[in-house]
Amino acid sequence: MSEEKGSVRSDDDRDPWTFNLMGCFDDPKLCIFTFLVPCFTVGKNAEALGEDGCQAGVWYGLGCVAIGAILRWRVREKQNLMGNMIADAVLHHVCPCCALIQENKQLYGLKGAHVGEHTPFNDVSMARQ
Repeated sequence: MSEEKGSVRSDDDRDPWTFNLMGCFDDPKLCIFTFLVPCFTVGKNAEALGEDGCQAGVWYGLGCVAIGAILRWRVREKQNLMGNMIADAVLHHVCPCCALIQENKQLYGLKGAHVGEHTPFNDVSMARQ
């Protein structure tokens, strides 16, 4: 049976997240900053995915929390990670800061995007410049 383009993959075919969801407390600075200004972290995550970070941050700040779940889904699809859209939505409603921090670390590595202008470590060509 060949896998068609656009077909749904099971979690068996996907990789686990590199950083634990409850690992948000491992980086106190990112944790506190995301708790106080979550729209900034949303914006940085959106930028890492090639979206307009300012626009995503503003919409999130205005209460459109679905942006967080959509960006989480984009991270999962880009990096072939385990999960599904329902879990993404539940996570962003129950534990939004931890979800945002996990996504941020997944995109930017251990340093996160809160200090300076880190580039996503997935874009090797930008990281070498």
